[in-house]
Amino acid sequence: MGRMKIGINTLFLIPNKVGGSETYSRGLIKALYEYDKKNEYVIFCNKENYNTFDNKYNRILVPINATNRFVRIVAEQLIFPIYLYLNKIDVVYSLGYTSPFFTTCKAIVNIFDLNWYYHPEDFGFFQKLILKFFVTHSANFADAITTSSFSSKKSIKEKLNIKKPVEVMYMGMPLMNKPISKNSLLKLGVRMPYIFSLTAAYPHKNVLGLLNIFKSIIDRGHKINLVIAGLGWRSENEMKQFIKKNKLNRNVKILSYVDNGTLSALYKYAKLFLFASFYEGFGIPLLECFHFGVPIISSNAFSLKEVLGNGGVSINPHDQKIFVREIEKSLVDKEYLNALKIKSTERVKGFDWEKSVKIFINLLGKI
Repeated sequence: MGRMKIGINTLFLIPNKVGGSETYSRGLIKALYEYDKKNEYVIFCNKENYNTFDNKYNRILVPINATNRFVRIVAEQLIFPIYLYLNKIDVVYSLGYTSPFFTTCKAIVNIFDLNWYYHPEDFGFFQKLILKFFVTHSANFADAITTSSFSSKKSIKEKLNIKKPVEVMYMGMPLMNKPISKNSLLKLGVRMPYIFSLTAAYPHKNVLGLLNIFKSIIDRGHKINLVIAGLGWRSENEMKQFIKKNKLNRNVKILSYVDNGTLSALYKYAKLFLFASFYEGFGIPLLECFHFGVPIISSNAFSLKEVLGNGGVSINPHDQKIFVREIEKSLVDKEYLNALKIKSTERVKGFDWEKSVKIFINLLGKI
């Protein structure tokens, strides 16, 4: 296999708006440039993300606004293939669920998960139809598929009836900036000590379950706070109503989106990390916890058990009593908390971008 010109499709990526898929994509792009010296990579960008990629990367602007998802998907099908042809791309690698159906080059699509299949309540009627159509057809027309966990691989093959290669490329350690100071956190309204959770206010994230668990901890007399950061969406009003109804305003701080330095500090100073999600295609916050050695008490739903491994406590997200029991134990038993810290730190060894780049290079040889 000779040198190939590979186009990386980031047309889906809206900075600070697409959650973990942005974290994964930026980390993978950096790793491809760092570890694959044989092939040439070209990043195809939209108007929103073009200037967020370093000048050291070979970037090409596709003049579309990705904020309008429907317009972006249509442009990906009708306009983007022309750019691939004019730039003599050998393989297009689409990182965000969808890929052009018809191209003059080979195509690989990355599908993180099938959230629209397992949790349709997260989406509007037309949004769900669009995702189902374009994700399914992208998978069928592509020459190969990548995903971020073995749990997702199994579901993609079964639910989409895929026979072609599906390769798992684990995320490596995330790119974390230097943490801001503890005083800076206090100025944001964070109260010490605190349990931290990074999530989004979608129904499948089980934020109300998380708040119920925390309320039980407060009702048992523990002097602890909860900080929730992430992207807001459908469950945001229910969250605020729950907090107000149960008089948790003093104990719960919602920060919504935070920059990387603030996020690093939230991990660094957290007593422990709590994750109660019903479904995750990977679970990037777990890797961020491993990076900082944060004790983890997590749901075991879908890929979370796979990613967490022995790096923390894994619990059925519907069993709130066990969550409460484990949190209480970590708050009163210093030896137990320290043991969780060690487990979290040691789990880092299971995730390496270089391994994933090698998997991708081998996949290129298969198509």
